[in-house]
Amino acid sequence: MVTEDRKWVRPLLLAGALAVSACSGGGERDDDRSPPDGERAPDRAAGPEGRSAGTGSDLGEVPPPPPVEALPETAGSGSLPGPLVASGEEPFWSADISDGFVVFRRGGLAEITGGIAATETTVDGDLLVDAAPLSVLLKEAACDLAGETYPYIVSLRYEEIDYAGCAFIYEGVRDEGLSTGGYDWSELVADNLTEIDICLDKVPEGSSVVAVYPRGEALTGVMLEDPDRRLYDCGVEAGTGAVAFLDPAEDAFLETLEMVPANFYRGTAEPGACAGQDGQPIKAGQETVGLFYTGGCGG
Repeated sequence: MVTEDRKWVRPLLLAGALAVSACSGGGERDDDRSPPDGERAPDRAAGPEGRSAGTGSDLGEVPPPPPVEALPETAGSGSLPGPLVASGEEPFWSADISDGFVVFRRGGLAEITGGIAATETTVDGDLLVDAAPLSVLLKEAACDLAGETYPYIVSLRYEEIDYAGCAFIYEGVRDEGLSTGGYDWSELVADNLTEIDICLDKVPEGSSVVAVYPRGEALTGVMLEDPDRRLYDCGVEAGTGAVAFLDPAEDAFLETLEMVPANFYRGTAEPGACAGQDGQPIKAGQETVGLFYTGGCGG
């Protein structure tokens, strides 16, 4: 199980929750009583002078939803502090902000790219990046999540929706891909074996694990690859072991996690896809629970 003090070096994940409740009273209401004989029941949807206020062909213009908060006023030109990686959750998203572009990713959806047309400081000293159809507001302030503190609070806007998260300056070379490094998640396998087994039970036999990562405080994420190289993103609730989601995933989503590319297979038998490769035995106590193949298996 994942504990709160576990040091998840990467990725950035921001937990959020929204509770909505509604209630209604019982009992008889005045407007439920039948009208006296010979009288017509009032039209509950009628507006002034008996005109319909919300049904049928007389439906008037529906007021638009309230607009999102206006972007802050700018005070002058600014510049990015360096190449940035941003990420948030609910829903999970990530973005690269560098080389004149903002690249926005969400699990299972098409990648959105916007060219940076302007970078300006706001009257509050924050940084506003215009990269239509995207805009990014960057605030230099501590952003705490998953036991880590990052230097920037970020809000990314796309299609009138604001995505909140954290950001940091990436000092590596992202264009070279995960083969240049990433977080060695082999040390997370034994502690999350229960969640791994729950997720493996939901996908085709012979599947492997390609990443283990936190989904906020309440969920553990497990990325899986089946024998046909299809990816799945599985989330397991802490404590209950219930599967919160199991969705198809894409390579782009896996890349945002910045994990060392690897396949973990349960058991001690060498999988066919990794024939001839040396797998690192993963132990839980004295028992070998599986083999970890750094660099991945198969072509």
